[in-house]
Amino acid sequence: MISVRQDASVDRDRTRADISGRVSSGAATIAVPGSRSARGGVVEVQRGDDVIRGRIDNTRSLNADRDTQTLQVLEGNSAFIRIGQSVPVPVPQRQVVRTIVNG
Repeated sequence: MISVRQDASVDRDRTRADISGRVSSGAATIAVPGSRSARGGVVEVQRGDDVIRGRIDNTRSLNADRDTQTLQVLEGNSAFIRIGQSVPVPVPQRQVVRTIVNG
């Protein structure tokens, strides 16, 4: 009986940035809507009716996975285990053989 245990971990680090605001000059106004996310830190600068907002959100996650695979080999035979590749195992097919005895 051969057992193989595989441990895998994935470390993800994600940073998102968002800027929004409204700036006017004379008869022209530029407005940039931001995301509706309430996450992260916000910096806001305002002068008169002009306002600019910046938001930064940083998330980090760690996922761990542990799998154990077992292989049974008859004595005197060999086995091969390949790491990092999934190979489908065929389902055994049934075969029925009918024989007539004393017929």
